[in-house]
Amino acid sequence: MHNSVRILHLEDDPLDRELVEANLAEGGVSYKIRHVDTRESFVRAIEEEEIDIILADYSLPAFDGLTALEIAKQKRPLVPFVFVSGTMGEDPAIETLKSGATDYVLKQKLSRLVPALKRAVEEAENKKLLAEKERALWESESKYRVLVAKADEAIFIAQDETVKFPNPKALEMTGYSTEDLAGVPFTGLIHPEDRANVLERYIDRLRGGVPPEAYPFRIMRKTGEELWVLLTANLIDWEGRPGVLCLLRDITKERNLEAQFRQSQKMEAVGRLAGGIAHDFNNLLTVTLGYCDLALNRIGTPDPLRRDLEEIRKASDRCAALTRQLLAFSRKQILVPKVINLGDVVADMDKMLRRIIGEDIDLVSARGKDLWNVKADPGQIEQVIVNLVVNSRDAMPSGGKLIIETTNVVLDESYALGHKYVSSGSYVMLAVSDTGHGMDEETLARIFEPFFTKKERGTGLGLSTVYGIVKQSGAHINVYSEQGMGTTFKMYFPRVEATVTEIPGAGALPSGDLRGSETILVVEDEELVRQMVREILVQYGYTVLEARSGGEAVDLCSRHQGPVHLMLTDVVMPGMNGMELSKRLAPIQPGMKVLFMSGYTANAIVFQGILELGIAFIHKPFTMDSLARKVREVLGSGTATN
Repeated sequence: MHNSVRILHLEDDPLDRELVEANLAEGGVSYKIRHVDTRESFVRAIEEEEIDIILADYSLPAFDGLTALEIAKQKRPLVPFVFVSGTMGEDPAIETLKSGATDYVLKQKLSRLVPALKRAVEEAENKKLLAEKERALWESESKYRVLVAKADEAIFIAQDETVKFPNPKALEMTGYSTEDLAGVPFTGLIHPEDRANVLERYIDRLRGGVPPEAYPFRIMRKTGEELWVLLTANLIDWEGRPGVLCLLRDITKERNLEAQFRQSQKMEAVGRLAGGIAHDFNNLLTVTLGYCDLALNRIGTPDPLRRDLEEIRKASDRCAALTRQLLAFSRKQILVPKVINLGDVVADMDKMLRRIIGEDIDLVSARGKDLWNVKADPGQIEQVIVNLVVNSRDAMPSGGKLIIETTNVVLDESYALGHKYVSSGSYVMLAVSDTGHGMDEETLARIFEPFFTKKERGTGLGLSTVYGIVKQSGAHINVYSEQGMGTTFKMYFPRVEATVTEIPGAGALPSGDLRGSETILVVEDEELVRQMVREILVQYGYTVLEARSGGEAVDLCSRHQGPVHLMLTDVVMPGMNGMELSKRLAPIQPGMKVLFMSGYTANAIVFQGILELGIAFIHKPFTMDSLARKVREVLGSGTATN
């Protein structure tokens, strides 16, 4: 009870007012009282002042207590109302209690006034505190319900292996209604492969043996779709029994991005390995082809060894084709990009593609309207299309339909967020779809790996070559396939606005005599390659100087008396690469021309845009004839003398 009770007293008799105050004082009540005797003054006081209790006479000349009670119930429902009257009998007193009065005290027994007042005020305070608690609880529950309803995570109670109290996100995530979930054990929502692990954790948690922690697993939506979720769970008391409060966050997109990133890293590592192997192998093939050509030039046509040498040379050519595919996969081949229309490329290839697939496969070309231009190497794009078409043909041994589609697409930010290394923007899509037998998940995961194939015949380099060309062209590729439903490869090439002139090739090979008498400096760290190149050039009449490294070449040129007409140098060498060497020698031999060679056809030093820079280049492995022609081309037609 307050230190000072605030009382509104409705009484018209001054003597009765004094008696009431005397009883309050005698009873030790600290009070502040306001006396009123009319309806107007009663209403004004009840509206304007803070009141702890109302004391009212039952009957007044112009106003009665029952009317005052009704006003108080409307305006101050929590304030106790006690009748203090000398004219009210037992029956009317009981009626007042039924009407909402807190108590009544007869003026003849004012000794009851203080106990009745204290009890009424204390009960009112208790009711007020209880109401405040209930209101606070209601507000808290309302806020909680809003938070749960608006949460981006699925929230529910797992109890008796069933889902209880699911929030809207839980319903959205699972695809079930509240009624559906009531009849589905929560284990039925879990992917079969993860079910045992999740159930074991759930039981351990109910026993109190597992601390709160988050862990991922898969759930199955009502539609059968698989989602990856991250579960945070806590043991709680729910309706008097233990339960588990579960929060699920959909991490499917994150898991897919992680898988794409891991696959990208894996493909990048395999690509670097493939490029390194191709580079080293090309050096060996250069030696093999060169010495084969030298041997073939030295023996006569009737010689029985000639056929054997020709077979060795054919096998070497096939090996060279394989290394070119490896370099394409590793994105280290030279591209000659130009502005092209993918629809035109597909149209120009139509007859050739129909011959490749045969009559039992229906080829359909779907060309989009007003296709944008892209910048790519048309020859490499043709190789991509051929490889994909051959792959589709092999997937349809009994015939089917093959669709090649070109169309404009705009990829938005949401698509880019879901696909690593993809930027939003305008693209031209080239898609190759078939109705073949499709691929399983294991095959899809390794589809672009070099040497991976499930065909009885094949090198496993076709799709890896496609992957390398697409990536090096600044595009990206997606594949979708289901067993029995066919396969679709989609490639997205960035749109270009301007038309650029076609990048010139290396020029026509000279005809006539390939012999010469100029001085050529051969710089090559691989001894077998260097010796073979020297022997070929000497056979064509050139004077040859040799160096095993860039430093040795600088020393040799500094000491050499007379001009060096051409330097034939490897690009990738320890210590000093070919580009650096050519710059070092320019002041020493100002008229010297340079021809670069490498087992790589692109690298981080100079290979991106080699032809645009106008640099002469010959790719290993090369034949005796192709080396002689390239040397003569760089030196110019005719022969020169020292």
